[in-house]
Amino acid sequence: MADGQIWCRFQAEDGPSYGLVEGDTVIRVEGSPFAEHRVTAKAYPRDGVKLLVPVIPGRSASLNRHW
Repeated sequence: MADGQIWCRFQAEDGPSYGLVEGDTVIRVEGSPFAEHRVTAKAYPRDGVKLLVPVIPGRSASLNRHW
């Protein structure tokens, strides 16, 4: 990932995706920011997408005993 890139996860009309924010535009990225990915030509106006939580939470386990 290059310096200065702002990643986001967003909901557009065709489902959730990762993207790069460039000014008032979000550019769709295929793949994940944590693995292999490719910037696509699909762009959305920032006001036309809903931002989502950055990552999908995984499973968590508690090591504390609950009495």
